[in-house]
Amino acid sequence: FQSFQNLSEERNIVFLSNKIEPSSTLETAPLFDDLKKELTRKKFLGPNFTESYCWPPVARGCDVVAISYQGNDPFLYIPPVLTFLQSGSCYKALPNTNGVSLILCPGWKKAQLVFELLKTYERCSRQLHPMLIILGQNKEEARSMKIRGCEVIVTTPYSLLRLFEHHSLLFCRLCHLVLDEVEVLFSDATEQIFTILDCYKKAIITEEWEYSPHQIIAVGTHWNKHIAHLIKEFMNDPYIVITAMEEASIYGNVQQIVRPCTNSERTAVLLKILDFSHNNLQKVLVFTNSVNEAEMVHKALKSNSIFSLKIHKESEFNFKYILKQWTKKDSSGTHVVLVLTDDCMQSLGITDATCVIHFSFPSPRIFGQRLHSMSENFRNVIKDSPVDQEYTKARSVILLTENSACHALGILRYLQHAEAEIPPELHDFTAKTLEAEEDKKFSRPLCGYLKTFGICKNRTVCPDRHQINLQIDVPQNIPDKIIQAPGCVTV
Repeated sequence: FQSFQNLSEERNIVFLSNKIEPSSTLETAPLFDDLKKELTRKKFLGPNFTESYCWPPVARGCDVVAISYQGNDPFLYIPPVLTFLQSGSCYKALPNTNGVSLILCPGWKKAQLVFELLKTYERCSRQLHPMLIILGQNKEEARSMKIRGCEVIVTTPYSLLRLFEHHSLLFCRLCHLVLDEVEVLFSDATEQIFTILDCYKKAIITEEWEYSPHQIIAVGTHWNKHIAHLIKEFMNDPYIVITAMEEASIYGNVQQIVRPCTNSERTAVLLKILDFSHNNLQKVLVFTNSVNEAEMVHKALKSNSIFSLKIHKESEFNFKYILKQWTKKDSSGTHVVLVLTDDCMQSLGITDATCVIHFSFPSPRIFGQRLHSMSENFRNVIKDSPVDQEYTKARSVILLTENSACHALGILRYLQHAEAEIPPELHDFTAKTLEAEEDKKFSRPLCGYLKTFGICKNRTVCPDRHQINLQIDVPQNIPDKIIQAPGCVTV
């Protein structure tokens, strides 16, 4: 589903938990003047769409969660964090010290990148003395680490906990906690991240913290259940910014359903889905890929006594009429079904649908746009209590046929990510597809991650081989007689 980025960025789709006035130009961005000049000098092209919504709340010291296709870009938080840190007066309540900003990265390479960016843009700000801390198992190294005077620490979860063993007062100065690539942090170091969050939470309940800033920023490319726990237990009325609509639908607890069927069975399956025997009011969008398909579906619904509207570029009704009927049916308490093509979505601007049916599966970049049609019915993670029941207000139903086989792997990965029920037919089909893909890699080198760690986390996109090839993988050039020799091996 990598292609979703194009459409969402072009049409500027965003899901917000609280209203934010975006800063779409560098001139209006909430950054200090010297930083703006430095960014201009370096020909910075931003802020991009996601940054325009993230920077204002971050610069005000608010808690922020940002999920975006660019969620691994440190520029989502570095410029506004540097701006907030220019105001040293915010930290006067802390005894004889300035606050500390802690940036947690999923690995040393990302930590190095963030540190280099901080060093680059620190030149136009007051001295913050940033430190990059990467610690191994050597306890003496952690014990001898000097962090006095440092206001920004860039590190990894494991390195931080090793440092904390010998610098127990670190969290007493911690004002800003940034979780970079938050979904990777929670995936690779769940226990460590929650240990760090617990320490931070305990530290900020002390008396001197009452008038001091405390802020958590989490940025990433994917939503997951740990982020929901982070918001409820550790954040204070955070601003949630999601510009990847398929991720917003997971945040919003949209029920993801896949109905495998043949192309000829789609209409019969659609009619079963549109059985309005329950009492919940349904506002259904049926998406089709062509005018002919929209006409065929509308005719089938009409012949089965299901009232439906239709709209496409050749239809006789205008958008105002369709929207009036959509709203009228809603106010009268009756169900409403609208059959449409994708090119009508933006003009209609519908966001209150309760169910989206993908009669034909779109190109991946259109999928998130369709889900956005239900955004008013996304469950609010901050305000709503957990709902453990079969029915959720918003539903997305995919009719998976032989014509959408090329999207099967992407659909499987998305359902796994959403923790949705996966039909056995989809598992079987994708297993055969993956096997065929692996056969194509038979002459490739054996995956380095597989050799080193015994597993490859990105097997579906990894270009290397994950099966033993006896022609290549047998030991090579072994002498007939092994001669022992003294020596030392250093690892």
